[in-house]
Amino acid sequence: MNNKPFVSILIPVYGAEKYLRRCLDSILNQDFEDMEVILVNDASPDASLSIMEEYAAKDSRFKIIQHDQNYGRVKARKTAINAACGTYIAFCDADDELLPSFLQKAFAYSSSGPFDLIHFGTQVADTSSLRIHAIFERYTLPHGKILHKDKIFDTYFLENKFIPHLWGNLWNASLLKQHLPSEIPHCINDDFLIMTHLMYYVNTMLYIRKRVYRYHYGAGTYGKKTYTLSQFRQFVNNIESFRELSCFFHRVSLPPVYHEALEAKKRENCLYTLEILSRLPNDQQEQGMTLLFDAWEKEEISKTFLQQYMKIAHSIPGRIRSALCVLYDLGKYYIPSLLNHFEWRISR
Repeated sequence: MNNKPFVSILIPVYGAEKYLRRCLDSILNQDFEDMEVILVNDASPDASLSIMEEYAAKDSRFKIIQHDQNYGRVKARKTAINAACGTYIAFCDADDELLPSFLQKAFAYSSSGPFDLIHFGTQVADTSSLRIHAIFERYTLPHGKILHKDKIFDTYFLENKFIPHLWGNLWNASLLKQHLPSEIPHCINDDFLIMTHLMYYVNTMLYIRKRVYRYHYGAGTYGKKTYTLSQFRQFVNNIESFRELSCFFHRVSLPPVYHEALEAKKRENCLYTLEILSRLPNDQQEQGMTLLFDAWEKEEISKTFLQQYMKIAHSIPGRIRSALCVLYDLGKYYIPSLLNHFEWRISR
């Protein structure tokens, strides 16, 4: 292996002993040698560290970095990025896995570049939800599509053609290190904030429909039937990511249409946060509402709006509300995804 590996795989680890072996085995079983794997132990309280040490002992490409306390995923990723030596960077969450031949395919596609970003497809595991499969597995661009500069950002931010997740992609390490935002709040929305910053600076991008990353929905923060107040606080803190992006858009002098799109995404995120609020235990919902009001009080979405929304939402029986959500998701996600899938199959 060269001193500068082709790719650095970055994995923040906290409380992941249940899934970590599956993740690391998926990397160890790749038919590709020219890589390094940087594991950041974010003061995990379980047996995750001993599992990491086991893999590092049998493969020198696995490197462990210790945090003296739990700083959260954002800082763990920053630590890994600073330590990465690869030409490219690939993110992987400790509860997910890389599908076979991901790295070999990434290497092959990169040779037709250069590309700042190669965006691959995702496979969703562990859920029967049509909505989740449709959101993460939908195809919105032709296979092998190459995009350049302004078209990239428009396709991503205005047209919403691909989902803002850092994992499952191959990033040019120099671009990522140079343009990683300095202020990243501790929230659920950190991928959206980071990726929006990066996408503004991406000059060349290759869109690949092949699924190379297996996302275990429900294993991490998303997809839970109930949430704790601490977890809900991370959703509430999403507002900080929108404030940071608003400042960024002004800094780079983006036209009004981008600010309008950002406001629309913010409103949608607020409504999603309300959905998460409804999954708090009954005795914590009032505290959750207070957290939400305190965080959003300076925004255009007023307390009155939030209160009315909650009143209306809870006046509809749960089964009817769920059925309406399914119909909405079918129209927005699943049917377009299915049509795109068949269109791609026919074109092949």
